[in-house]
Amino acid sequence: MASIEIGTVTTNSFEARIVGLSTDYAKFLRWSLDGDEKYVTGVIVSKSESEWEEFTGLDPNTSYTLRIVIEKINGTKVDEVEEEIITNAEEEDSYIPDVESIYIQERDADDPTTQIAVRAMGFDKKYPYDWKIYWYVYENNS
Repeated sequence: MASIEIGTVTTNSFEARIVGLSTDYAKFLRWSLDGDEKYVTGVIVSKSESEWEEFTGLDPNTSYTLRIVIEKINGTKVDEVEEEIITNAEEEDSYIPDVESIYIQERDADDPTTQIAVRAMGFDKKYPYDWKIYWYVYENNS
């Protein structure tokens, strides 16, 4: 029985192919995405799997239905398979600013006998400003 195999999924694209095809005759594969056949249509396959097809220009974090109709070359419908694909959400900016220094600084803690303050200082090259981050670590790990 034929099925759809999904490859790399990104925020605006994915790859797919069909596997498990019978090899006793050539097949015509009619691909459509959400009912729109502007994507891949009319691929002839004579082996048990198709080549990878890439679907691009999609919206992030969106559900799409990929449908493949399998026909004999004469147009007789043999099978139809469907798969739902959800594109990834918008990718977050993974930029990390440069850190100039990290040090332990007891004098800024409210009670130096039970807690310490950790301070990181740096300059952000992407967004030009100085920054400081403080973490207060308490004796009870709160």
